[in-house]
Amino acid sequence: MDLDIKSLSTVQCATITNNFNSYDLWHSHLGHPNPQTMWHATHATDGIEKLDIPIKTPLCPDCQIGKMPSRSFPSSEKQADKVLEMVHCDLVEFPVLSYYQHKYCLTIIDDYLGYGTICLLQLKLDTAAAFSTWVTWAEKQTGHSLLRVCSDQGGEFMATIFKTFLTSKGVEQQLSILDHPQQNGQAERFNQTLLEKEETMRHAACLLKILWNFALDTAVHVYNRTPMCRINWKTPVELLFNKKPDISYLRVFGCLAYVHIPKDKCKDKLTPKAEEMIFLGYEPGTKGYRFLQNNRSIYVETTATFVENLFPNCPEEKLKKKIDIPEPIHPSEEEATGNNNENDHQPPPDNLEFPPIDPPQPGDGHINGDDPNDTTKPQSPPQRPPKPTVEEVIDNDMQAPQGGHENPEEELGYVFNRRTQSWERQPGPSVQRPPRQPISLNLFDFEERLGCDRPIPEVSLPNVPAPHRCNPP
Repeated sequence: MDLDIKSLSTVQCATITNNFNSYDLWHSHLGHPNPQTMWHATHATDGIEKLDIPIKTPLCPDCQIGKMPSRSFPSSEKQADKVLEMVHCDLVEFPVLSYYQHKYCLTIIDDYLGYGTICLLQLKLDTAAAFSTWVTWAEKQTGHSLLRVCSDQGGEFMATIFKTFLTSKGVEQQLSILDHPQQNGQAERFNQTLLEKEETMRHAACLLKILWNFALDTAVHVYNRTPMCRINWKTPVELLFNKKPDISYLRVFGCLAYVHIPKDKCKDKLTPKAEEMIFLGYEPGTKGYRFLQNNRSIYVETTATFVENLFPNCPEEKLKKKIDIPEPIHPSEEEATGNNNENDHQPPPDNLEFPPIDPPQPGDGHINGDDPNDTTKPQSPPQRPPKPTVEEVIDNDMQAPQGGHENPEEELGYVFNRRTQSWERQPGPSVQRPPRQPISLNLFDFEERLGCDRPIPEVSLPNVPAPHRCNPP
């Protein structure tokens, strides 16, 4: 039987609602809030009766369907006790192909060392081959065998070739649940750190997206040489090789560099010995730097001069923000007026940096012994007197004698405009200069050099008698 609400009176409606518990009723009225909000609603609003909030909140099926949250995953306190006891892997896909046509990146991080490695791939099918190559390198370098691999259930890790390799090596594979990347949090956090470093360095240098592989290689290089809290503020390189890394060779990614060109690559002896390039990181396995030439080719060299505050690809507006210009240091009022006490004077600290001061120029006054009355040195031009005000002009017009000019503006060609109340320069007649004649290339063509109309001057020679020989007596 259908109930017509319009036909019910107020008393009948109240009788029907009394069948429900007051907490459940107002819980539905207010859109299914939590019990704490229900308790504050009785004090912050009118028209609601005092609610008896139960100690154990009854289960609301509608809240479970509409507000079911994901379970939080606390950080795991378990950590490997030795090298290669557990490694975490993941595959990252990039939206743009790299400089070498790579699309994917396999990230591998050791749980004990925190040492990270990346393998750039063109296809997902290359994951197993790249991982097997890394395992051979890691076991040879550390002297330990790989025990466990933690990854998600992606197709590249569930492939038969990948599982066959792990089985042949006796490696245990631990998989995270589908759509729960938190269970492989070590790899996910490593991916986020690398991508943030890569994007930050590439955007700071205003480089194209196609160069993301060079920025990612540099991010991994500096990541392994950065101290971490989880390994007692040591670097992964120190734990791997038992030696503190020397990072004095690090440079700003994407900065300008003047790279040396060897003699065998120069065309001739007049070719420049250096070329402007863009720094793109470090060449693995060598002691060289990577550079991007103007023709978009990669060049590797060890000798270079870096300008670390200049980025060639950045526009001028962004470049000015990167170069910090120190503000001048102004003296205090007491120092300027000379009212300071000599006993309170303290020497400046040793690490105080002063802004650069322009060298004094001739004619700057008494700086470095320059005398303004010395006529042998070039003096600064005299300053023009300020333009008179309107009142001064009117007074001068009243007091000026006939046929004279007391205002220097009138002598310089200025005319006072009474409508705009300002001095304006009166345009003078333009002077037409004669065109210059081209210089003859024939240095002995005197007629063209001196002019066709000018006669060649005749030089009179002195009347000297001809020399004669005197016979001896």
